[in-house]
Amino acid sequence: RNIVVAGDSGVGKSSLINLVTGTESAATSNDVHGKTLGTECHDWVSDTQTFRLWDTPGLNEGSFGTVSPKQAQDALRSLLTELARGGGVHLLVLCMRGLPRVTKEMKQKHDAIMRIRDKVAPKVPVVAVI
Repeated sequence: RNIVVAGDSGVGKSSLINLVTGTESAATSNDVHGKTLGTECHDWVSDTQTFRLWDTPGLNEGSFGTVSPKQAQDALRSLLTELARGGGVHLLVLCMRGLPRVTKEMKQKHDAIMRIRDKVAPKVPVVAVI
């Protein structure tokens, strides 16, 4: 089962993966720039199934970040395309900052991710983690 984790830099995508897997396999940082430069797979074996959790680059590093927003969106699109052609994408986890209200920027990121999902794997369920 393939689970793709996407969202802005610094929202805790890698930390969520570490929490689920019970390891420190996904590199984390308190830095403003993301730690994940490309897509990374982290396997988690439960009692009955194996899950592949896919960490993706942050979508909002801007022009001074390690990965440009376009590169991050392209990486997400490529990953979803590759997985959809292979074993499938079973869940898309959208990590978001815990703010008192939805901002314009949050809505834009959500819409961008949904457009990518809708073009590549429209039946994949999406869950938001705040």
